[in-house]
Amino acid sequence: MAGHPAGLLELSHTITCNLLVAEDATRNADWERGSWAFSRPATATELQLIGALGLLPPTSGQIDVTHLTNAVRRRSWTPA
Repeated sequence: MAGHPAGLLELSHTITCNLLVAEDATRNADWERGSWAFSRPATATELQLIGALGLLPPTSGQIDVTHLTNAVRRRSWTPA
């Protein structure tokens, strides 16, 4: 994100970072779903991050979520 104080791909965000808060909420919601693999609509934050990386957004607006382990979640999509 242009102007983000941590930089484009910095993994060290402060507790008050809006991106961190939104991603934490999404991760928690994905886990509470209780399924190891499912599709759901992309969040605004995911679309923002995808765009910031110069990638094409999902054609369907859907993100495929797969929990590989209790601690590892993979998100994928079919680009436009």
